[in-house]
This record gives sequence, C-alpha cells and structure tokens, in this order.
Amino acid sequence: MKYTTAHTSPENKPNTERRKLLKMMAVAGGTLAAAGFVSPLKAVAATGRHNVLNVSTVAELDKLEALVDGDLVFVGGYYKAGDGGAKTLRWSASSTKAANGGTVHGYAGSSAGRFELVHDGRVDFRVFGIFDETTPADAAFDAFAADPSVSVIEAYSALNFQKRHTVTRSNLTLDFRGYDVYTDGIEPAADAENLEHCPLFLFTGEIEGTASSVTLTSPMDAYTDVYQVPSGFSGQVGDWYLIDSDTNPEMAAEGRTSAIELQRLAMVTMAVSGKYCFNHRPGYPLARGRSLTYRKVRPIENITVRNMKFHGKPGATGTDGVHPLAFLYAVNCNVFGLDGQYSFAALIFRRYNTTYITENCSLVVDKSIVSAGGRGYLTQQMFCNYGTVRNCRLAFGRHLNDFTCSSYMLVENCHSNYDYNGGFVTHGQYEHDLTYIGNSGLMSFANSKKPWAASAKNITVKRHTGCNLNAGDGYSVNRVSNLTVEDCAIFTDGVSDLSGNSRVNGTIALNCDGLSVKNCSASNMLYLLGVSQNGTRPNCIEDSTFSLSYTESGTQQRPYFGSLDRSVRISQPVTFRGCTFTSASGKHFDFNAPVRFEHCTFEGDSSNILLATSAAAFVDCRFHKVGLTLEADGAVPAGTTFKGQAALTLTLRGCSFEGSLSSGAVTLGGADGLPALIELDSVVFQPDGSAAFVRNSVSADKLLGLKMRGCTVSGGTTDLAGGAGAYCIISDNYLSQHTFQNLPSSKVTNENVLDGTTLA
Repeated sequence: MKYTTAHTSPENKPNTERRKLLKMMAVAGGTLAAAGFVSPLKAVAATGRHNVLNVSTVAELDKLEALVDGDLVFVGGYYKAGDGGAKTLRWSASSTKAANGGTVHGYAGSSAGRFELVHDGRVDFRVFGIFDETTPADAAFDAFAADPSVSVIEAYSALNFQKRHTVTRSNLTLDFRGYDVYTDGIEPAADAENLEHCPLFLFTGEIEGTASSVTLTSPMDAYTDVYQVPSGFSGQVGDWYLIDSDTNPEMAAEGRTSAIELQRLAMVTMAVSGKYCFNHRPGYPLARGRSLTYRKVRPIENITVRNMKFHGKPGATGTDGVHPLAFLYAVNCNVFGLDGQYSFAALIFRRYNTTYITENCSLVVDKSIVSAGGRGYLTQQMFCNYGTVRNCRLAFGRHLNDFTCSSYMLVENCHSNYDYNGGFVTHGQYEHDLTYIGNSGLMSFANSKKPWAASAKNITVKRHTGCNLNAGDGYSVNRVSNLTVEDCAIFTDGVSDLSGNSRVNGTIALNCDGLSVKNCSASNMLYLLGVSQNGTRPNCIEDSTFSLSYTESGTQQRPYFGSLDRSVRISQPVTFRGCTFTSASGKHFDFNAPVRFEHCTFEGDSSNILLATSAAAFVDCRFHKVGLTLEADGAVPAGTTFKGQAALTLTLRGCSFEGSLSSGAVTLGGADGLPALIELDSVVFQPDGSAAFVRNSVSADKLLGLKMRGCTVSGGTTDLAGGAGAYCIISDNYLSQHTFQNLPSSKVTNENVLDGTTLA
C-alpha cells in the first residue's frame, strides 16, 4: 500500500488509517515497536512536508518507496521489533557515505541516498545490532568515533573487541555502564618496543611542525613560569607545546643518561614583549648553557572513559597482551570506574598528560602476566602535571600509582595489597610536589637505578599504612629532598613476594635532606642516610615509634641510622623529638653530622647502641636496658675539636638510665685515634647490678674528657682506664655506692654529696 502526502484537496485526502497510526506514534512514541504493532510501510513522494515512516526492522528499510529528502523513519528493532535496536533514521537523498550497518544504511543498492542515524550526540552499540560479546564491536566503535556529531558512546551489553583503536578527536565520552569488555581474538600489538602505546583504546593528540631549540643565556630558576624561547618563536596564548630540557650533564657523567629535569606538555599563558609564560612551574633549576626544545602540539582534550570492566588476555607473553587505555598529549582526559583483569601493560597509561582525574578504578593482576614480562600497573604516568588519582585499588600488582618526571599530583584513598614491588612509586626522574593522603600499600620514591636521575623533591605523605616506605637507599642513591611523612604506620605483613621468596618489610628508609616525620611508626627498621644536600629545611623526626627488631644477615649489614658506607651517611644535622626506639640494643646509629634527641625513649635487651657521630646530644631522654657505645671510625669532621684535635662530643642532659646493662651507660669504644668529650648534666643512673656508668675502653694513649654535673648515680662504676691525661670535672652530684676507677690525678671535684663513694 502506498501512502500519499497530507494535503486537503480531495484527490490528496490523507489515508485515515495512516493518520490514526501517526497520531498513536505521537502519543505513545516507541511503545508501538515494543508492543509489536509496527508493520512495514511504503512511502510516495511528498510535497512541502516530510513523511514520518516506520518499519519493524533494519532489513525492511529497502521496502520503502518514493522517499523524499529529509523523511524520517522509525525502526522498531534491529532484527525484530522491540529487540532494543530501535532508532530513528533520516533519509538523505544525496548522501554517498559508506554504509556501515548502524549509523548509515544504504537503500536497495543505490549509489546515492542513505538512511542516516538521528541522534542528540548520544549513541550506543545496539544501533549496530550488537547485543552481546558474540559480535565484535570494532566497526561500530570506529564509526561512532569518526562522527564528530557523536559526543557520548554507551554500552548496553557486554562487548568484545578484536582491533586496537586510535582516537585523535576531542570531546568524547565512552560510558560502558558497568558492562564487561572482552578482547578475545585481539590483534597483536604493532609496536613490540612500546606496548604501552598499543592499548585497546589509544587517545592521542598530534605533534605539529618541527622542533626548535634555544640555549639558555641566563639561568632558569626553579618554580619560575617564565621560559626563554627560540628566536622567531610564534606561540600564542592557548597554544600547547612539548617542552624538554637536555640531559643534566652531571647526572650524565654518572651514567644517568635519562636524567632530564623538564619534560612536560604546557600551554602558553602570556606572550608580552618577547616574554613567554607557560602553565607549568618546573621544580628544578637549569643552568646557563642548558637547552630547551619546543614542539607544538594539538592535544586531545575532554575525553572521559567510565564504568568499564576490562578483560585482557590470560597467558599473554608479549605483543598478544593488551591493556585498555592510553592517553598521549592529552588535556582533561579522565577515567572513572575502570575495573581490570589481565591487563598486560598499565591499565591506564599516560604520557604528556595534564589536568586529569583517575577515580574509582581497580586492577587484579594475575601472576602469569607479571612472570611473562607484563607491567602489572594500575596507572603509569610519565611527564604529567596536575593529575588526581583517588579511590583506586590494586591486588597482586606491581604498582598502583607510578610517576615518572611528573609534578603537582594528588593520590588519595588508594589501596594496594600484596604489592611486593611497590604500590606507590616514583622513578626518580625529577618528580616534585606530589601529595599522598590516606593510602595503603608499599611506597617507594626515586628508587630506580641508572639511567634515571634517582631524584625527587617536595613530597608529602599523610595517613599512610603499608609494609614498606622507601625514600632512601644508598645502593640506588635516592636523592629525595624535602619529604614530609605524617601519621603513617609501616608494619610487617608476614607475606612473601609473588615468587614465594621472603621479604623484608615493616621498614622505613629515608634520606635526611629536608626531612620531616611526625606521628609515624615502623615495626621492623628505621634506615636513615644522606645522599643529597638540596633540602630547604632542617631534618626533624617527631612523636614517632620505631621498632629496630630486624637484623640483616651477611657481612653488608645496614645500620639503622646511616650506612656503613661513609659516602651516604647522614650529612646534615638531625633532630628527634618525642620518639621511642624499641629493640635498640646492638643497632648502629651512624651520622656524619650532629644529631640531637629530645624527650626520646630507648629500650633494649642490656647491650648498647653503637653511636658514631661528631656530636650527639640527648636531652630529657630515657634509656631502659640500653646504653651508648661511642664509635668514631674517621667520620668526625676536623671542625669539631677537643684540645686542638678532631673530637667526638656527647652531651646528656636530664636523661635517665635504668635496668640491666652489659656494658656502661656510656662507653667509649672504637673511637680510634680520637679524643672524646663527654658531658653529663642532671643524669640519673640507677642500673640493676654493678654496671658501669662511664667506661673508657680506648687504649692508654688516648684522651678522654669527662664533665659530670648535677647527676644522681646509684651503684655501678666509672672507669677512665687509659685516660690518665683526661680532662675531668666532677661537681654538684649525688653519688651513692659508686666506685671511681683510674681517675686522672689532675681533676676538679667539688660540691658532691658522697654516699659510700670515694673520689680518689
């Protein structure tokens, strides 16, 4: 049956049945299709008004006749009416677009004339007849992404993809609405050397033009946003550039050939009188004579991917592996609600990204993926700025969050478990200004070896729990400066790595270079060292508790403060306030600089702490079953003198010693060749048994200086053997049942209260 147009002349009187049908469609919309009331209709030419036609299925489009340009066709379903594939098409008589079975349909083999999908920018895979993962969704996705009028792509079922897709357009949202995304039969990655750039969906901007460089004629200060640009630079406000500095020459000389301070995507924010400002303040200075290279970029912008449950390929070993997302040269490209399994490279890989959010994502890593060389990362971010990663979770993976040469980042409420390789890491490529709040998992900063720079600065960690916090390692030379650690608990979790090997955990390792620690705890070891001097504030550790229970096996035992390797010992003064150290006996406290302990508690098992430093002060500290043995194996600088010689000095003021001691409360031990000056002020000594208060075990030709004032000593001995020429002042003390041995003949003793004690 043919339908005529709705004119009022008798010869063109509208068909009554058709008029009723259109009226019902206007009232009920798509209800007709769902109820099965739609029947195939044909059309004839119209004049002055477009027809609104309907068919039951896509296959029946060819039954329409005499179509007029602009006619609308309601399709009740893809394969059958009501199957979910309903859509509205518009007849474009002159269109020659390639038919794709979803957004564009041909007509009866005609070379011109197409049915084109009518939409408001929001489309879904059902318009291609895709209702589950049995039909590959690749062609449908490519058609959607290539259509600039499409802004939102939605899934209403599980999907399977067998191709790897590259998107270069901006302003697009992919919402998988919580459905599974499979990659069964995925094609191999095209670039075996850069698998991170071969995901299921690659969103990338494009480099425009050629690179140009400038040699700095004056130093570029840290945290400036004014950049020197090449001659003839024509960037305008709003233009984007990749800006890279050359390799740091000092680091290159160490073999750190990838040590590049500045690698960022940045936008021109001011161009006035030859001065150019960009929206990134680099955290590291560049000396005169260094170079900057500029490459103009058209970034991809405003991409959102949300609510995907990704399934990679189990058993992947290389180019057959796949991960869901990568963003290159990207601005404001966000990911929400991505859950993954069998992701070979990072679940979300970012390179030269800025201003983005990664939120509520998770990854469970299969051991086989990691063993086969897979990355096992949730998100890896290289050369990125202004990113936020929050509410994410990782299990059995390598890194939950990975930063390389990135800055101004926030990582919040993310949790990683069974993460032997480090849930939260930076690779030491000059990362700076990073903040971590309320996370859990193993944390490690600047721990990558050559060719990286092993440098990072201005990092803040708050309310963190995990099995390790590593921001200092003499073997990889972690130059972490201005680190703040607050309210963190590092514990022993009692598990092995993915290969079943035991591991050391419950440890904190920190570089003393502008270090601030407050309200923290470690259940096994505190390891401090000094490998850099770039910090802008004093080193201070406060109100924290550290168990020093771990004993490393072998001959290369790491001390608890500083390394036996003098080159990485703590080289800047350190202050401890209100800290407690348990299992302290027999542990090395090694410093190349003065150290001060205020209101601290030390607990041991009768043997002493081994202290090596040029100057140590203990104020209002408590020692329970542990004393101090002074060692100085050449670590004391010449600037500290006693009787004209380099000296080791120890000051105790308001301290107390109690419990059993196998050695003296203060023992001069391996201070070979060095005089030591010991000053004891208002110290209380009440040991169990007959332990020594002060004991000199250095050979006879060494000097010992002793000042004792205002002390309360009950029992025990003071033996200055070998200190015949020592400087000795003993005054204003209460000395009960205490024995002095080998005091020098030249000494000052006055105003002491002696109870069963002789100062001979």
